[in-house]
Amino acid sequence: MTEEDVKSMFHYPDHRWEVVVIPLDSISDLEKIGTRLSEPPYAYEVLLKKRTIFVMQGRRLHEFVRENPGEYVIMDEDSILFYGPGLEHLGPLNFERRPKNQKIAKLFELYNALRKRIESLRESHLNLPQPSETEISEWRARIDLVASETKVYRWNRKTGARELHIASRTF
Repeated sequence: MTEEDVKSMFHYPDHRWEVVVIPLDSISDLEKIGTRLSEPPYAYEVLLKKRTIFVMQGRRLHEFVRENPGEYVIMDEDSILFYGPGLEHLGPLNFERRPKNQKIAKLFELYNALRKRIESLRESHLNLPQPSETEISEWRARIDLVASETKVYRWNRKTGARELHIASRTF
């Protein structure tokens, strides 16, 4: 694998579509989500720990991260990207983008095929324990709390961050 192979997995979006940018204390915090998969609200609590979301045009992302250094999860129409220190010149890591190295590309193809297969399984194929009504009520309350405390901002290079006042913030 060459440096160019690795670089091909990073890029800044150049589209006008909106991207959602979620600031993190550390990208490694996302590993915590896997420790409590049977507790859905925990993923929201970890991902939205800073209770802040930015929305902007994808092509403005490089300006945003230059002005606001940090670690981020970035979502657009068809991918999730990860950005952290040291990636200023490369851009965010995109697992959906096909790497140039053929061996790595095959691994990504296998990963994506497996992910799509898992997503296509009906719930009847999965033997998961059903939560009680009490657990579901508690989960709703926790998700509602995170949603009510989370502020959403539209960011652009001229005006910076402006809070969006959203009537219903159910995620």
